[in-house]
Amino acid sequence: MIRGVIFPEKIGSYYLFSKRIIGIEISKESVTATKIVLKGRVCIIEKSVTENLMLEAGNYVQEVVRALAVVIKKCGSYDVLISSLAGITPVTKEIAIPFSDHDKINKIVNFEIEPELPFSLDEAVIDYVITSTGDKDSLTTVLIVAISKKALQEHTAYFDQVFMGSPIITLDTLALVSLYSQAPEYSKLTGSVVIITLGKEMTNISYFENRHLRRMRTLNMGISIESTQQYTDQELKNILLPLLTQIQFTINAIAKQIQKSKDLSQIILVGPVAQIEHIKSLFQSILNAPCMIFDIQEVLKNPFFQKGSSVDMFTLNQHVISLATAVPQLLNQDFNLAKDAQKKANYRFFLQQFIVASSLALFIILLLVIHSFFSIRSLKHEALASQQEVMQVIQDTFKIEDEESLDDAVDKVNEQITQEEKRWLMFAPQMRSLFLYYLQELSKVINRKELGLQLQKLSIDDAVIEFQGSVRDFEAVNKFEAELKKTKLFVFVPDLQNANFEAEPLRLQIKRKIR
Repeated sequence: MIRGVIFPEKIGSYYLFSKRIIGIEISKESVTATKIVLKGRVCIIEKSVTENLMLEAGNYVQEVVRALAVVIKKCGSYDVLISSLAGITPVTKEIAIPFSDHDKINKIVNFEIEPELPFSLDEAVIDYVITSTGDKDSLTTVLIVAISKKALQEHTAYFDQVFMGSPIITLDTLALVSLYSQAPEYSKLTGSVVIITLGKEMTNISYFENRHLRRMRTLNMGISIESTQQYTDQELKNILLPLLTQIQFTINAIAKQIQKSKDLSQIILVGPVAQIEHIKSLFQSILNAPCMIFDIQEVLKNPFFQKGSSVDMFTLNQHVISLATAVPQLLNQDFNLAKDAQKKANYRFFLQQFIVASSLALFIILLLVIHSFFSIRSLKHEALASQQEVMQVIQDTFKIEDEESLDDAVDKVNEQITQEEKRWLMFAPQMRSLFLYYLQELSKVINRKELGLQLQKLSIDDAVIEFQGSVRDFEAVNKFEAELKKTKLFVFVPDLQNANFEAEPLRLQIKRKIR
């Protein structure tokens, strides 16, 4: 679920996750499958199996479906299924254009290939391959490929009956050309190089000029013999001469079209038929060009490829088309003749990505909500416990009781602290000296004996001096008032009326405040 949906399957050429691909080749006699595993920077050829068609036991379609199910089961699980179309003649056209943008190319390919089609455009399935690109000032060469929808539907019907869904559909010729390009020695060949894929009923020709694919042709002729031992050299030559003549004619026609010399640098023969004795020498003599048989060992010299322990070289050379179909294509990475079906698969994949991403986002949000809920709950418990602890400390320290809230308790504590600050302020060195000063000034001016002054209490703070007591009589009251004014310590001394000021103490505001 994570692979490809959330994370990309590869970064550059490095595969983050193993990717299993099965390549399928369906011929008139058998169904062949080769399984590869892309892992890191290597391609491991894991399995290659074949199942012969028993045509006497049923019709061709039923046998293909049966054989297809058998080889898929033998290969095991996979991520991608690719099948190569064989036995059909595609319509091709090469064009040179001044751009390489795929959107622009898609807009012109139908128009370019339509005059070449033997059927209507509505009945065609069209795709293209960019065979060469240069710098910004040179042209891009595009090979347009078209087949009939009927041929495609007949091929994909096999997979529908096996309930495999729609595979990627490519051409056997294009797949082989891509595999050939990944062989170090073959990719060095220059000049005119022709790859001839020999079958029992059909022959495919791929024409390269300086490592660029220029033309593809399919001949409805093949080599049906399985051995040359029962034939003399002349008999074998007579049997193969019609095919060789047609191949020679096709090669000369292609060379004329692209305005190149008819002389070939190399001919490469591919397929089980090419392994038959004397075939190579006969092609070399009649076509008058050096000939070699395609050897999978040359491909394995590329460090990208690794051969699994369960496959051997002979099998791989026999199953080269299915191997080429499975291997990642250098030439035609996006080529797929079943793109309409693939669009539906891509939509399902996009929907899957959306559902997974949405589910993941909702899951993360749910986790955050749950985490926030428990965090807030924990904080509330901690806050309540702290409040209770503070209340207990306040009650024990300040003897405050019957307070329901912490705020009320703190207000009462502040009141007590303010009162205590005032008390302690009285004992400050500066305050003590001022108190003595006030007492000294009062004692200088006020004659206690003459007034008959009886002080019950004398209170001094930072702003007020409070007298609580009495004097002898009303005349003493007037003298006491005059003497208080004479001290000049007070802001204002009111008119005194009572000789006894015990019940209502005399409070006088001093001029100098203590701070």
